[in-house]
Amino acid sequence: MTPIQLARAAAVRLVIRFGLLVGLAALSGCAAISTLNSASQSLDTFDLSASVVPPGAPTRSSRVLLVATPTASSAIATDRMVIKPNPLQIKYLPDGRWVDAAPMHVQALLIRSIGNSGGVAFVGGDTAGPLPDYVLLTDLQAFQAEVGPPSEVMVRMSLTLVRDIDRRVIASRTFETTVNLGSTDAMPVAAAFNAAMAGLLRQATVWTVSAMGGRVS
Repeated sequence: MTPIQLARAAAVRLVIRFGLLVGLAALSGCAAISTLNSASQSLDTFDLSASVVPPGAPTRSSRVLLVATPTASSAIATDRMVIKPNPLQIKYLPDGRWVDAAPMHVQALLIRSIGNSGGVAFVGGDTAGPLPDYVLLTDLQAFQAEVGPPSEVMVRMSLTLVRDIDRRVIASRTFETTVNLGSTDAMPVAAAFNAAMAGLLRQATVWTVSAMGGRVS
């Protein structure tokens, strides 16, 4: 090839390379914009209900209770609603979230439920309140929707009541509950969680107050 032909061929290759680079940059930019738009989409937010005050007059304990922030695996310790399509896989519902990360949400529900029982002098969280007589430790072991059959919401947590003055374990118990699930849309899942937590919070409240020397009817 003549020098002129070689120069023209080099110029053509340069133009082709430039076009490819521009095309790749455009595709990358579109992908980034798509990801940003997806991340910025608002999710429906759900707040579960605490246990209500039971009928009858409870026997009140004069003790002060601190409810520590529950421990949980990193998969659960998020504000996203966990769904397991099979026993080995973790996913998150694309259209719903909790009002707080699950451990903090469960902590708040325990505090409100035990407080609503009227069976203790004071119950609070880690950051405020008088010096506690007892500390309630919680390990949140399951907080998820599971695709079956059967499809269900499962909540399981282990509670340990510790006397603060000498760190002695007073009592320990694991609570577990399941509720059937007819749909994996966010609203039915949240309703199933609410039903599951209603029974579990009731049991946990009665057990905790009783272990502290009080009684809930």
